Amino acid sequence: MRYLFLFFIPYLVYSSKPLIYIDPGHGGLDLGAVIKKPRMEEKRYTLITAHYTKRYLEKMGYRVSLTRSRDFFISLRRRVDIANRARAGIFLSIHYNSCPNKKASGIEIYCNKKINRCSYISKLLAKNILNSLTSRTKAKSRGIRRANYFVLKATKMPAVLIESGFLTNPSERNLIRQREYLQKIARGISEGVDKFVKSRNSKK
Repeated sequence: MRYLFLFFIPYLVYSSKPLIYIDPGHGGLDLGAVIKKPRMEEKRYTLITAHYTKRYLEKMGYRVSLTRSRDFFISLRRRVDIANRARAGIFLSIHYNSCPNKKASGIEIYCNKKINRCSYISKLLAKNILNSLTSRTKAKSRGIRRANYFVLKATKMPAVLIESGFLTNPSERNLIRQREYLQKIARGISEGVDKFVKSRNSKK
């Protein structure tokens, strides 16, 4: 516990905006969720959304990097190592959801299943992002959930995994295919991050 406390002191008291790492889920041979008609591959939409999010966050004055900027495979370990070595302040993993039940819809955000100081701060980040995302997109909120995903448990900074909508839901799928809707998702994520950072700074 002492290690976690010492690690987070720089983050909690930084005077400038933190470095943000955005992780577009999947890539290369790892397609993610796939819809046959019309053909949709999750890896493509995570990358587009990540680029939009990067652009909006940079306009807000943040330093932003991507774990992958093109369509290639990168291991989960590599994604985590890149962010950890860069001493990023926030890690955002962007995904799109799928479900056998085609009626399933909405946005949900995951935090590390293990309860500690890191996951507590991550939950605050998730709450701000979810509120902004659902406000921007008008999508259903499926809440904040906990999971043992590697990119959440191995990162050394506040980290969340965002499931931005269901490719298997016909209505939501049609929205996700539209550039304007992806921009709404990106704006929602960016605004949520900004609110989170400002709320942390106000407590200094």
